[in-house]
Amino acid sequence: MRGVVKIFNEIRQRKLNIAVVGIPKTVDNDIGIIDRSFGFQTAVEMAQQEISAAHVEAESAVNGVGLVKLMGKGGLFEFLDQRLKENGHDVLVVVEGAGQDIIPRTDSQKEERDESGNLVFLDVGVWLKSELKKWWDREHPSELFTVKYIDPTYMIRAVHANATNNLYCTLLAHSAIHGVMGGYTGFVAGPINGNYAYIPLEDVACANKLDYEDILLPTDEQWPFLLRFPIGCFGICLGLSSQAVLWHNLATSPATRFLHITPNISFLIWLLALAVLIAVSITYILKCIFYFHSTLFST
Repeated sequence: MRGVVKIFNEIRQRKLNIAVVGIPKTVDNDIGIIDRSFGFQTAVEMAQQEISAAHVEAESAVNGVGLVKLMGKGGLFEFLDQRLKENGHDVLVVVEGAGQDIIPRTDSQKEERDESGNLVFLDVGVWLKSELKKWWDREHPSELFTVKYIDPTYMIRAVHANATNNLYCTLLAHSAIHGVMGGYTGFVAGPINGNYAYIPLEDVACANKLDYEDILLPTDEQWPFLLRFPIGCFGICLGLSSQAVLWHNLATSPATRFLHITPNISFLIWLLALAVLIAVSITYILKCIFYFHSTLFST
């Protein structure tokens, strides 16, 4: 996206009549703000096959370890030792950007970048395979140990998009064209909470997926409360409203003259229901404000 931003800024500086729109296409799914990027679900589907293959290879060998490197950014030995003792095999899935701070680099490799300006990742799979063998030879020199390393990077990139991604790509394309024909430029078309939106290019280019995921904490104790609270409030208000309607009908029916009340009392009942509705709504709004305020400051 950073390259698209540069193109957009240059076009705007030259005052050219050209519209620029970005499509979130990356199997890494590391673009911020939007729900998901195009290609991610296909990559997950293909990665499942490689993980299953690694499991078969690991299960077929004595103290076998299946090592799978998948695409992505961002106490192993003790855990591995325990798993091998329990199951006799184990499968490790590691993303290509893992361990970059502990893999030895030469001075030239520290500053090496690709065509897009991203830091070039060293092959964590090859390094981890070597480290696993060194660790096993040191801790269990007399026992067999097998590491099967699978790198399906290009296999995942080369497959056709699945049905879900085909539909998603169509929706992205339609959204982009509609935005351009509507006179917009410098935006990215993508879903936010299931709703397709036009997002400024600069915001998407600067956003980090993890930054936006950390703002909301689904594991927080208050998060389920925020989800359930509107339903409970709606039930309370609906119950009060239905009771008020029922009481009004009873109080005006000829068959229930003993329940008849004055218009002033009927008005007070409706006013009470409205007050409860306003009170629970204000409570929920304040709860949301305090929750998001505390979450933002804690992160």
